[in-house]
Amino acid sequence: MKKLLLIVLLVVGFGFAQNEDVDTTIIKKNEFSIKDSLNWHSVNQSIILMPIIAKTKKDNDSNIVGLSGWMILPIGYYSKNYFKPLQVDAWNMYWQWGTIAVLPYCGFGTEYISNNGFFFGIGTLLIVPEIHFGKYF
Repeated sequence: MKKLLLIVLLVVGFGFAQNEDVDTTIIKKNEFSIKDSLNWHSVNQSIILMPIIAKTKKDNDSNIVGLSGWMILPIGYYSKNYFKPLQVDAWNMYWQWGTIAVLPYCGFGTEYISNNGFFFGIGTLLIVPEIHFGKYF
């Protein structure tokens, strides 16, 4: 009877030890994918159906701190600056400025960025509310 109990305890113990190893592997893969996703260099986005092509701006620690690029139609300059370095799977506050044709504008807003690079946000262009979406590459 004691031998049977010992065998059962050993089998159950090894089962728990094996499950623990699998869980830590999953956590390490998730941490790796989030760190890798912050290696983006360019962005395509649309603000109220105005397409924008931009490059990421990074600080000395390689954190994404903003974007700069061009609106395609109407043509103009675009710059976005995050208040804190970009975080994935979180809301990020920003302020923006640029030109639409030759008219300057500024605004602020927030956007949610997933770890696969897709994002959705709301903000303002001067006092006009805007919705935007896009993808980091």
